[in-house]
Amino acid sequence: VWAMLTEAEKLGAWFARFDADLGPDRSVGLHFGPEVTGTPEGYDSTFRVTRWEPPRALGCDWLDPNDPDGASHVLFELEPRGDKVLLGISNSRLRPSDLADVGGGWTAHTAVLAARLAGDAPPPLRTLAY
Repeated sequence: VWAMLTEAEKLGAWFARFDADLGPDRSVGLHFGPEVTGTPEGYDSTFRVTRWEPPRALGCDWLDPNDPDGASHVLFELEPRGDKVLLGISNSRLRPSDLADVGGGWTAHTAVLAARLAGDAPPPLRTLAY
């Protein structure tokens, strides 16, 4: 699961296209394509890694290029449970106007992640409640 959260190619399979792997104190560009945003141009942003504790915790400031003061914070926490891993995701410092889209987005993206980890074909993102 850690690799799915930190390696660019694997992140692209369930979340967004990343310019490079995530790592300690690294800032990495990411791009959501039209299949996610519903717009021809998609959406570009940056993840700045603020916490790096492999394979237990990854924290990132999610920088909004349209609002330099509007960075939210994403925390991924992983807890081994036998042969499985419990993944917790919290996204804080959100603007009230972003709450519904962000919550629905995580639900949709984690459905794709779960399918990828199980070796199943993931549902198309735009068909999921977003």
